[in-house]
Amino acid sequence: MSSKLIRWLAYLGGWGLFALFFISEDAGRLVYQGRAVPWRAYFVVWLTTAYAWALLAPLAWWLARRIPIEPTNWLRGIGIHLPLSLALALVEEILFAVITPLFGLPWFPRNFFATLRAVVPIDFHLNVIIYLLIVGIQHSVGYYRKFLERERVSVQLKLHATQLENQLAQAKLNALKMQLHPHFLFNTLHAIVVLVRQHRTDEADQMLTNLYERIFSSFLVRS
Repeated sequence: MSSKLIRWLAYLGGWGLFALFFISEDAGRLVYQGRAVPWRAYFVVWLTTAYAWALLAPLAWWLARRIPIEPTNWLRGIGIHLPLSLALALVEEILFAVITPLFGLPWFPRNFFATLRAVVPIDFHLNVIIYLLIVGIQHSVGYYRKFLERERVSVQLKLHATQLENQLAQAKLNALKMQLHPHFLFNTLHAIVVLVRQHRTDEADQMLTNLYERIFSSFLVRS
């Protein structure tokens, strides 16, 4: 079974659980009151509502992604999403009014317009809330993904900085090795010996001082 099919089955199953939640709520209330539970009617009503939203939710998700509610301009986002929530709520009611009359439920007449007039006052607010919840979930997922991306970039920058520090330390070590190369020391010491034999002690002393300062400064650079 492909991963795409598994995701779609999980998506439809999630909306099925949504329907079962409200079915259990309505049935539990009637059981508590000692009344008979119209299981068929509840299943038709809530499964129709759930899978109508399963059809509309991808559109609501896409709208939420295209019209983000930014902290710097949140009034614009809310001003756009509120009318959209009303529009999609009405579309869900239309789908409901098209489907449920086919099952001959006792609560709704077998007529599209009569069913629509009956169901709009009942479920319209719930549909608006469902749309706004989808928008909120999409924004939460988007912010979380941005957070993870920032963390990934931060880790990469730290790793790059560490690599640069290592390269700099290696470069300093290489420079120190070059400065303390045996040929350099041999040539310098040989020159100092020649100066001493020629009784040019001041020049020999100056050369020794320069050699010491050079070695000392090289160690300072390394540290």
